[in-house]
Amino acid sequence: MANVIFNRSGLERWPLAPCHVAQFHWRPGFEARSRFSQFQLFFVESGTGHYAVDGERMELAAGMVFWNSPGCYREIWCGLDESLNVLLCGAMGTALPALVQETLRELHGARPPARGHEIQGLMRTMVAVAEAKGPHCERIVANYIAILLLTIGEAFQAEPGAVPERIHTYLACKRYMEANCRKLRSAEEAAERHGISHEYLCRLFRRFAQTTPHQFLLQNKMSYALFLMETHDLSIKQIAFQLGFAGASSFSKTFHRVMGRPPSHFLGRTRGG
Repeated sequence: MANVIFNRSGLERWPLAPCHVAQFHWRPGFEARSRFSQFQLFFVESGTGHYAVDGERMELAAGMVFWNSPGCYREIWCGLDESLNVLLCGAMGTALPALVQETLRELHGARPPARGHEIQGLMRTMVAVAEAKGPHCERIVANYIAILLLTIGEAFQAEPGAVPERIHTYLACKRYMEANCRKLRSAEEAAERHGISHEYLCRLFRRFAQTTPHQFLLQNKMSYALFLMETHDLSIKQIAFQLGFAGASSFSKTFHRVMGRPPSHFLGRTRGG
C-alpha cells in the first residue's frame, strides 16, 4: 500500500503542498468519521459503500469520484457485506485551483465523471511514483496532482447546465489560446474571438488559473518554442519569426524570463553543442 505524505521541501512554487497520495482497501464493517482540515479526493476502483458529508448521505460504487472540502464532517463506511478499494489524493495547501473549487461546489456529492478511466490512470500513476520514492518523486507527484485536479474540473463539464457559464467561457478561451499560440499576437485576440472583453478574460484567468491571459499565452508560446528547438533545426531568429516576435532579441529576453534560461542553453543541449 502507498501512503506517502510530501512536505513543502522542494515544492516552494507548489501552493497545494504538503500533498498526500494513497491507496486503501476498506473491509466489510469499516467505519471512519472525522472532520478534516484538508481537501481530499477519492476514486472508487471497486466495491460498494457509503459516504456522508455534513449529514448528506451518498452511495458509493466503482468508477465514482467523491471528495470532502476543508472543515467538513465526513463519514465513510462499508456494510457487513461490502468493501471498497479506493485511491486518495489529498492537498492541505490553501490554493486549490479555483476551477476545481467552483466545479465541485456546483456538483455536490459522489459522481461518476465523464473521464473516469483517465482520472483513475492519473491517480494510479501518482501512487506508483510515490511508491518508487525516486529523487524527483515529490515534484512529479505535485505536477500530476495539478493535472488531475484540472482534468476533474473539465470532466464534470460534460454535465449540461451543471457548471456556470463563466467556467465554459474560461475553458473555451484557454483551449483556443493553447491551440493557436503560434499565430496569436495577444490575449486580446482570444477575448475578441469569444465575444468578451479583455478585462473579463483577465478576471477569468485570475480566478481559475491564478495567472493573466498574457502570461498564459507567453508560457504556451515558449513551450512551443522549446518543442521547435528539440525537433527542428531552426535558428533563434527563425523560431522568433514563427511565434510572431519582431526579432531574436525580444524573443530571447521573453524566453529567458519565462523559462528561466536563455534559448541558447536549450539549443546547445538538444543539438549536442
